[in-house]
Amino acid sequence: MTKPLHKGDDVKISINMQGGPVVNTASVWTVADDVAALSIDMKSKYCTIECVTETGGCPTLFIGGSKDSIFLKEGKEQQFTDVTFTEFNGWSVWCSDCARYTIYVCLVKKP
Repeated sequence: MTKPLHKGDDVKISINMQGGPVVNTASVWTVADDVAALSIDMKSKYCTIECVTETGGCPTLFIGGSKDSIFLKEGKEQQFTDVTFTEFNGWSVWCSDCARYTIYVCLVKKP
């Protein structure tokens, strides 16, 4: 992180590949020295987490759609959206969960 983050702060993300799921914003739910809970507000609803990985040392999520998803980007419904948390270099995804409107992500700092 380049500056201390606080609850409610926006988090910088990079959309590496725009697929069907559309992200509005990402923000801090809560943060400590080595743990950060984030929420991703989605324009698309009922999305899924397809894969968790890293891009350049930063945590990355592949967000997909399903038969229940709505408000997906037209013409890209079957493609993943690749989202990287660029402010969290050296961190990894501990867990993630999808709700109707929001994706929750818990990151931990690597030792």
